[in-house]
Amino acid sequence: MQTKFTAVILAGGKSSRMKKNKALCTLGNKKIIEYSIEFFTQRNYEVIVSGDSQEYEFLNIKTVDDNFKNQGPLSGIEASFKIASHEKIILWSVDTPFISTALIEKLEHFAQDYDIVVPESEGYLQPLNALYSKSLYPHIKAMLEKNQPYLKDIIRNANTKIIKLGENTSLYNINTPEELEKAEKMLGSNGK
Repeated sequence: MQTKFTAVILAGGKSSRMKKNKALCTLGNKKIIEYSIEFFTQRNYEVIVSGDSQEYEFLNIKTVDDNFKNQGPLSGIEASFKIASHEKIILWSVDTPFISTALIEKLEHFAQDYDIVVPESEGYLQPLNALYSKSLYPHIKAMLEKNQPYLKDIIRNANTKIIKLGENTSLYNINTPEELEKAEKMLGSNGK
């Protein structure tokens, strides 16, 4: 039986360096958030947007608000895991629109053997662009209830596979107007 996946697009941040909601900034001919939604929809994933459900209502996609306020991305992860239909969940940060099929296939490849599969690029773990098992939900909720929203602790204590990557454009994130400008140039050179 083929594994089914849920993709959770993490779009609930404050976008303080961008000074506006970066998910709704235009890159090429569409909004940044639409790149992730289209990619995972084409792969037949269930797609959930974690963020302000009113702000993303126009997308006509399942959205979820945080149950635990002001506890960072872990609160969006908890709310999304609670409603996800599938055991295996790929988290994808909204500010990384250049998703690579090869990277996603690597995450999917290890899905059955690990609770977490997280890429490491240029020496840094990328926990907001990784695969998680829904079975981690009780641990995530317990950490939030203790006001300890630290994803690195979950990664350290779970059955985790780290995939070492070199520089990887699919993990390029857009947090500032300058990074958005660079992304426009990258988009033009990739022909997307």
